[in-house]
Amino acid sequence: MTNTAGPYDRSRGLRIEACLIKEYGLTPSSQRENIVDDIDAYTPDGVSVSIKSISARTFRSGNLAFELEVEHIANGWQQSWFYTGKAKKYLFHIEDVGVYVLDKIDLICYLKEVGWDRVAQHRDETRQKQLDMGHPHINARVGLIKLRTLTTRGIAKRLKVASMHCK
Repeated sequence: MTNTAGPYDRSRGLRIEACLIKEYGLTPSSQRENIVDDIDAYTPDGVSVSIKSISARTFRSGNLAFELEVEHIANGWQQSWFYTGKAKKYLFHIEDVGVYVLDKIDLICYLKEVGWDRVAQHRDETRQKQLDMGHPHINARVGLIKLRTLTTRGIAKRLKVASMHCK
């Protein structure tokens, strides 16, 4: 995928995505599906998957973050991939922890019952960094939920072959 937003570097996430697609025998999506529908790949039986990568530093809180809305530099607030994405499964690569799969419908059912642990936005310094990098999204609202909660409830499952070498 070509980055047209400026110097914002997505190479780490793209490398991890390519590694996971190869390791788990997934079929890459089209560029349009990736950009418009937040579908990165398909399982051998045709289930759409969105791949998310979390650094060890970001995961210190134990939260998974789901992007609900983004503030576009020119167009204001817009719904983001959690609402607009068409993937049926999420594959979360958590650096130094493992790889987890979540079913989006199971997650939505849980959220209707319990809700997010909390909803947060970028801090001022993060917003400035986004601007400095040339990123078109200068702010985001994310729903946060503990991975432990999702695994205890059976919504998130650790994959047996944890791709610790995908970096």
